[in-house]
Amino acid sequence: MDANPAATLTWLASNYGLTPQHLVQYWNSQQAQPQHHAAYNAALEQEINRVASTLEDFDNHGDDILEIVEAMNRNGKRSNNVINDLRSAYKEAVRRNSKLTPDQRTHKQMSRTYDRLNPK
Repeated sequence: MDANPAATLTWLASNYGLTPQHLVQYWNSQQAQPQHHAAYNAALEQEINRVASTLEDFDNHGDDILEIVEAMNRNGKRSNNVINDLRSAYKEAVRRNSKLTPDQRTHKQMSRTYDRLNPK
């Protein structure tokens, strides 16, 4: 494969029914994804800034919301609608935090503060 990548790709394409156009389409879609993620993340940041000012308890859930959205991204479970993803993450964060005792909430906040002040 390393000696002749073009021949290897040709062999793979012919044996698996792929045309050069399929490979080009795949390559282009892979190249476009980082730009799509960047656009999504920019829209997400803008929406978070807008929504944060409208929810009085946003600061209590902000870190959780970001963790949930990041998990949605990693797991491929986000939609292409930033607002819906943010709403879903907010609802999930509120649900999770409502199950914590006051001591657990304090411990969680202290741990996050420590982690921010002491990055790995």
